[in-house]
Amino acid sequence: MSLPWILQECPNLVRCTVDIYRMDDTLDDLDHASIASLHLLLRVRNDLDVLFNILTLRALQDLDIARPFDAGSTVTLPQNAVASMLDRSSCNLQRLRLFRVGFTSDELVVILQAQPSLVELVIHEPTSPIVTKQVLERMTHDTSQSFSMGSPLVVPNLKRLELFAAFAFGDQVILDLIRSRWRRDLTRVADLESVKLGIDRAVSSETTAQMALWRKEGLDWKFKFVG
Repeated sequence: MSLPWILQECPNLVRCTVDIYRMDDTLDDLDHASIASLHLLLRVRNDLDVLFNILTLRALQDLDIARPFDAGSTVTLPQNAVASMLDRSSCNLQRLRLFRVGFTSDELVVILQAQPSLVELVIHEPTSPIVTKQVLERMTHDTSQSFSMGSPLVVPNLKRLELFAAFAFGDQVILDLIRSRWRRDLTRVADLESVKLGIDRAVSSETTAQMALWRKEGLDWKFKFVG
């Protein structure tokens, strides 16, 4: 059974996990009003724009897109396909998880900027440069209010952050992000509650000391080497 068939036949469905093995380019547009949690296991590599271009999910709160390990290498999603689906749905997304799916960093920023309701962000992309210095800087709250015009803080309500990625930049970028959103008592910006990082390189002793301090202060902080 295909995902569109499931959603069409089950208009009151709230949660759904489905493997995507193939796509059918004759699918009709589908507007589903009830699905709140959707977990997609992408085993197909081609024509995924067909899927995302037909879906409108107005109640969506939890979106999980994954490429299973037994399905081969990371899959590259069609440019702007997911962003367009979320924009068309105008949903109140709370959680976004991306596992071995190849967004560009620019597209990730577009998605995050359009989802201010996001509370939890999980990205597992150890071989893809999706999490760049520029992405983390857009997530860093500028206490001096000196952001340039057109570059507002993304995901202001973020509370839980989990990143397993190729961190091709220094520790300070990560520390600045967490420091700017940890117990800042700032209006319109939520405090982080947990941070989990998968890092494929050594971190400095200063970074390790800061991690330990934040953990003592109550931040649920974990990291491990993934290289």
